[in-house]
Amino acid sequence: MLSGKFAHGQDIFENEGQLMNLASDPEFKARKAHYTAVCATTTPPPKQ
Repeated sequence: MLSGKFAHGQDIFENEGQLMNLASDPEFKARKAHYTAVCATTTPPPKQ
């Protein structure tokens, strides 16, 4: 069980590292800017 938790922690560490590298990629920045410009947040209707 402990080895499974270690493997899971390693997976998270590797994926977070890849995300950090993406943040400096110009293509990723352009796609993110487009997505945030196009998508708008919505609020749920009030409860009655």
